[in-house]
Order: sequence, then structure tokens, then C-alpha cells
Amino acid sequence: MSGFSKAVTKRRSRFSPEVLAKMQELGRMMGRDIYGEDGPPLETTFSEIEDFGHELGKMVATEFDQIMQRQHAENYDAEHACPQCGKLCGPNVKHRDLTTRDGTADLSEPQLHCVPCKRSFFPQRIELRLDGTNYSPSVLERIVLTSSQSVCVADCQQPASAWSKSTADGFKRARSVAADWRESKNAGF
Repeated sequence: MSGFSKAVTKRRSRFSPEVLAKMQELGRMMGRDIYGEDGPPLETTFSEIEDFGHELGKMVATEFDQIMQRQHAENYDAEHACPQCGKLCGPNVKHRDLTTRDGTADLSEPQLHCVPCKRSFFPQRIELRLDGTNYSPSVLERIVLTSSQSVCVADCQQPASAWSKSTADGFKRARSVAADWRESKNAGF
């Protein structure tokens, strides 16, 4: 018997024993950092424990995203041909914030600049299916889905006063991002 339910055992089976040991070590370290050596006080609720655990998960996820993106970017350390004129261009690094499902990640992407064409291009964006916005593909999908499900807001017969200004502004922003996203997909990103 493993000491875990079937569902937890199945989820844990995706990781090596070494990774699981590090996750447990990280959990213990965070617990000591938050609650001290004696652990959570008796009056601590599970909801409070879960909130801290969720924050830890989001931090681990964004760190993982950043590390993997940077390793992927190493494939672009060499010169690449400009898509417009074919001239070889050397890479620089451009940092930008990328909003992911779990928070903001720092993207460190290769930026190549063609002097004769006076344009920059980002070859890694094509492989990672990123566009020029500061949203990850999964966040853009959620924005587009929310926007498409909210079309009735613009088409409904209720007077505008029935909707709060902030809700209407949110839908307008979602539609704008969705339009940008569709446009970038058509442009080959």
C-alpha cells in the first residue's frame, strides 16, 4: 500500500521519486517559512493551508514556465535568416511579462533585428505559438471563450443601464484581445 488514495497515486505516478522527494521538501520548507518549526497552529483552517499550497503551486508553475522557455530559447542562439530579405541576423534577448494561468512569468525571448529591413522578428514565438500580446495561449483561449459566450451582452434587448460599466468595459477588452488573437493567428503566429 502506498499510503495515498488511487487518485493521488495516479497523479504522483507522473513524476520520478526524486522529483516527488523535492516537492515534499519544498512543502516542508514553505511550511516552516509560513508557520515556523512547530507547523500550523491548532486554529488554522484547511482553507488557509490550501490557500498557501495554491500560491506555492502557482509560483512553482511560473518558475517552471520560465525555466523551460529559456531552455527552449537556447535553440535560437545562432543567427537566423530574416523572413523578409533572408539576411542572417544575430539574436538579442528581450524580456517581457507574460500572463499565464498561474500568474506572471518573465519571458526571456530571442529577438532578432534586421537592419536593412528595419524590423525585428521573434522566431521562438512561432514554435511556442505565442503572439505579441502579453497573454499565454491558454489565457487567450479563456478570453476568447469568455468573449464568445458573452456575445449576448451586445445583442440583448435590455437597456444599457442594466449592465454595470465595469462589466461592459471588461467585455469590450475581452473582445479586443480576442480580435487581436484572431488577427495574429491569421498572420502566422
